[in-house]
Amino acid sequence: MVAGADRGRVRAGRRRQRAAPDGRGGRRLRPGRAQRHPGRSRRTPRPADRARDRRRARRPRPPRRARRACGPPTSRHRPTGPGAAMTTTTHPQPETQIECEGLVRIYKRKGVEVVALQGLDLHVRRGELVAIVGASGSGKSTLLNILSGLDSPSAGRALVAGHDLLGMGRSERRHYRLRTCGFVWQRATDNLVPYLDVAQNVDLPQRLAGSHRGERATRTALLLDLLGIADQAGERPADLTGSQAQRLAIAVALANEPQVLFCDEPTGDLDSAESHEVYTALQQVNEAHGTTVVVVTHDPAVAGEVRRTVAIRDGRTASETLRRRSGEGGADHHVLSEEFAVLDRVGRLQLPRDFVTALGMRHRVRVELAEDHIQIWPEEPPS
Repeated sequence: MVAGADRGRVRAGRRRQRAAPDGRGGRRLRPGRAQRHPGRSRRTPRPADRARDRRRARRPRPPRRARRACGPPTSRHRPTGPGAAMTTTTHPQPETQIECEGLVRIYKRKGVEVVALQGLDLHVRRGELVAIVGASGSGKSTLLNILSGLDSPSAGRALVAGHDLLGMGRSERRHYRLRTCGFVWQRATDNLVPYLDVAQNVDLPQRLAGSHRGERATRTALLLDLLGIADQAGERPADLTGSQAQRLAIAVALANEPQVLFCDEPTGDLDSAESHEVYTALQQVNEAHGTTVVVVTHDPAVAGEVRRTVAIRDGRTASETLRRRSGEGGADHHVLSEEFAVLDRVGRLQLPRDFVTALGMRHRVRVELAEDHIQIWPEEPPS
């Protein structure tokens, strides 16, 4: 028979054996657990522990991937400090900013398929100011909606600033429209918030992008001064003229420093004097910041405002007009304008409609290769 003192030593030895970390007598207990509950193991949790585990299981867990899958971090999360410049890697940007090859867009309306774009090709270099012109229904507005991320093409290839518009996901498309491209609608009411003043309208997209307050104020003042509306910073959009409202719309589109600016009929509701002011503002933005500007319009006056005009006909690129100055500058210089037909990658060529009508060309034509050019005749020479 074991004495009382010996019986206590035996029980203490058994408790130490159960709490030993070597696995022979039990599992390792947390610090202080053995002293509070000597005979209790982690294999049999207390009722309070079970309740705590149930409460933790009911709590919503944060997502594992907190960061977005695409797009650079906003300015709120950008690295700062002495070593911030060393951690940022810049890659050389391609020369071609916009590249479209064989672009097709098909709509279905009341069971009828409407082909808006029929294999359109377009190439725009970085820093260009380009105007796209065409009659109503030629496909120019459809092209602009695709390039700005508002619509998706049915087939073909479309790249804008390295973004593949055909395979773009929802998150990448949001980042593309917020930071890569800017858009200006025809009506000023579609571009601006009426109950905000001029400065607040320019500040709003920067706030949505997560920019700091100091950066927003500096950027807003710079854009308003560049576009000549700094004196109207405290006014509402309803108090501005048509030209001032469209220049404010341009400032809003440029708030997050986009690489490309798309304008859909920016002078459709303006007179000739106000239209010239808007095109002058676009030229200043293009020269000061190197922003690529694409303007879609049917206004014939745009021909004298840009250096390159692309004409679209029947959903394809028909011709291009290039303008350049003949002199070194001064008052005696004049502008030379030359029109080119566009040859796509498979060799298709759209002849000017005036040429086709003058020679009566229909269905088939005769083609002959000369030493340095190609000759085209109608199937039957005119009598």
